[in-house]
Amino acid sequence: MIVFMQMNQVCKILPVLVLVLTLHSFLHGQVESDHSETSKKEQRRLKKEKNKEYLKIAWKQPYPNPYRAAVLSMAVPGAGQLYNRRYWKAPIVWGGFYGLFASVKFNKDFRDRFNTAYGLQVAGLEHEFTGIINDAETLRRWRNKYDKQLQTTYVGFVGLYILNVLDAYVDAHLKSFDIDEDITLSVRPVINPSFGVGVVLSPK
Repeated sequence: MIVFMQMNQVCKILPVLVLVLTLHSFLHGQVESDHSETSKKEQRRLKKEKNKEYLKIAWKQPYPNPYRAAVLSMAVPGAGQLYNRRYWKAPIVWGGFYGLFASVKFNKDFRDRFNTAYGLQVAGLEHEFTGIINDAETLRRWRNKYDKQLQTTYVGFVGLYILNVLDAYVDAHLKSFDIDEDITLSVRPVINPSFGVGVVLSPK
């Protein structure tokens, strides 16, 4: 009888214990989750601060890094020139790309117009150049002319992009050279046991 009563009490207490343990586990997991989230935010903040400090240090370096200058110009044309503190070069790069963009738009527009007119002329229909150019062969030549200019402009894009990267890389290299105004030439005789007397010129 006593054992039965004890078992009955245990059965009554057991759901409460399970509830308490479940609640404790949930709260503990919530705290861990909050802590983990806070830790991730703190790590991101520290990484961001570290990157800012790194950029400040890199910008204040007396000589630019050629590799970094090249990568910047690859990512954004003209950025490498700004990094090298050649501020006057960046607008030249941007102006070159703007001119090429305008050339692409101009040549593509006229190529498409003459191509449409050529197709209509061959079909015996009127087009925007009717009364001005009524020869299909002439329309074809104009279309090919603007198409050729368009392809040349695309090549110009590639050339300017490569030139922009090379300029940033070489300019950064040249900035690291120690160019001293006090450059002298030393002339001194030397005796070579094999070939006799000679003169050596060496910068000093």
